[in-house]
Amino acid sequence: MNYLTFKTKLRFIIAMLVMMLTPLVQANPGGVSSNLQLWLKADVDATGGTWDDQSLNNLQASQGTGASQPSVVVDAMNFNPALNFDGTDDFMNLNAFTNFPTGNNARTVITVAKPFANNDGPILSYGRSSPILPSGEICALFDHDSTTSISWSGYLNGYNEAAVVWSTVIPNIVIANYDNTNISQLYVNGQLGWTHTFVTPWNTDLSTSPAAMIGKHIFVGQVWKGHIAEIILYDKVLNVAETQQVNSYLAIKYGITLDSTINYVNSSGTAIYPSTGSHSGYINDIAGIGTGSGLSQPKSRSVNTDSVVTIAGSGIANGNFLIWGNDDGTLTFSSIEVPSNIRRFAREWKVAETGETGTTTLMF
Repeated sequence: MNYLTFKTKLRFIIAMLVMMLTPLVQANPGGVSSNLQLWLKADVDATGGTWDDQSLNNLQASQGTGASQPSVVVDAMNFNPALNFDGTDDFMNLNAFTNFPTGNNARTVITVAKPFANNDGPILSYGRSSPILPSGEICALFDHDSTTSISWSGYLNGYNEAAVVWSTVIPNIVIANYDNTNISQLYVNGQLGWTHTFVTPWNTDLSTSPAAMIGKHIFVGQVWKGHIAEIILYDKVLNVAETQQVNSYLAIKYGITLDSTINYVNSSGTAIYPSTGSHSGYINDIAGIGTGSGLSQPKSRSVNTDSVVTIAGSGIANGNFLIWGNDDGTLTFSSIEVPSNIRRFAREWKVAETGETGTTTLMF
């Protein structure tokens, strides 16, 4: 074999290896890949009948009965789709999995959802469906009693749960965790709602089928009414930095303003909108465009009801972002800081750009 033939074959082998390994290196929520067990997002591989997992576990939620299939709402949350569950009989089964946290093991469930009615319906529930057994337990994140309360519960025999207020007007990012010492936390849009110590250790069991449901309580049957855009599950409690990365990814994608104590960060943990620093006076109606770590958001507007700014770009390179917020000023005209024959909004905005987002279009 001559040198040129060997070199050509070597290049071919390297190219084949790259092709084979590429699917194993993929985006993750905010760049947080460790212990990721489920990642459902409505903008990828989601229909009324199936919803494909974007983690490396390749799970699938499904509903074979047409009347019980949720519908896809194309522009539900900041130009992104969501699945709409009708609150009557829409739900999805999640079968053929063994990777979900069991027993008293740690876990973090993250969702982006918007409830429409009071119905005690869960976003996600999983675990054994018979509460009369000693190990019977259902881990559930659900709308509780009123549409202003989100609950995180476990161990059905003792029915330990706690609830925190959330919005029915706009979508919400909910992060709920449980460690293996009975301690749990629940966050809504980055704000800690509560830290709770459960009386009884959780004991999740997956021996029955279906062992998990989206939009329906696996035992008592209540159904969710509203939109669900994303569901993420880790079999650990995310640390502060990881939580900040996932929160930032979801907030930028869905136009949700995080708590003012949280800086928006990229997948490396670097601040791309310093809410607690140089932009601390502009922490309202935060939205952004950008690309990176599972996010491709070329157009954005805050989902808050008084938001008036939309910015759109195209061809934004990976890792580049343009994020803006305002000072919550009024939307009345003012003559301050402008020539005598000009008027402007009293409200002021400030932007933070990471990298180069190219040509953008500003719309009011």
